[in-house]
Amino acid sequence: MTQLPKKVLPTASRYLVCVQGDYPPFRYSNCDVVQNPSQQHSLRDKKRVHIPSFPQIGLIPRSLNGKDRFSRIGYFGKLYGVNRSPLFDDTRFGKWADSSGFEIDVRENPEGWSDYSEIDVVVAIRSFGSLHNQKPASKLVNAWLAGVPAILGPESAYRAIGTPGKDYIEVRSVAEVRQALSELRENSALKNRIVESGRKKAGDFTFEAVTNRWRKFLESPVLNDAEDWFTNPIRRRRFHARRRIFHTIDHVECVFQQRGVIGGF
Repeated sequence: MTQLPKKVLPTASRYLVCVQGDYPPFRYSNCDVVQNPSQQHSLRDKKRVHIPSFPQIGLIPRSLNGKDRFSRIGYFGKLYGVNRSPLFDDTRFGKWADSSGFEIDVRENPEGWSDYSEIDVVVAIRSFGSLHNQKPASKLVNAWLAGVPAILGPESAYRAIGTPGKDYIEVRSVAEVRQALSELRENSALKNRIVESGRKKAGDFTFEAVTNRWRKFLESPVLNDAEDWFTNPIRRRRFHARRRIFHTIDHVECVFQQRGVIGGF
């Protein structure tokens, strides 16, 4: 990850476009490209555009050799920090999964995040009570492209592109996770319907599709805004007069997003 030095400022000949990931935005950028549609909301005069994240590099879809199997639960991510799933804090879930014939395949190492060949279902839950308005929909997109049903938490990014109950299953408790897993195993028609619905949407999130979004963005909206910046000295003076308070505003905005105060779907 590369970050601009804090002393870098827009000028009459410099317009800054920054990609905002999981971190607060660069305070002096003219335009931010964000990974969650909710982040397009701004508490100050700043252009923000949502472009979906690229899918997992080298993604290997689920193998058809195990098409009738439904026992391997894939978890792609770290087991520590803010992204740790509450499932791993509930010892009863692990015991239930084991006694029910499920195997939990934890992929903490990023090198394993592209291989869905032996995964039957993805479970991706950061928490049960937050919209996580600063997070992307990558886990859902990757599941769609891999041909695997996904059981996810109530996050705004998933709701923005998907439909709970149609192309993924949304859960709000460990009990609902157990129920969803049981239903998918017992109801192959439901499982196949979710996978097929996701497959139809996956075309909008391939490398080619996301690249086209970037191309259109760079060829029109951002150029128009940059032209206005270069030719509008009043806008530039107002920007520099207010820049001392930008850090505080951006910090408050990020807190609001994390708590679901702004940008909910």
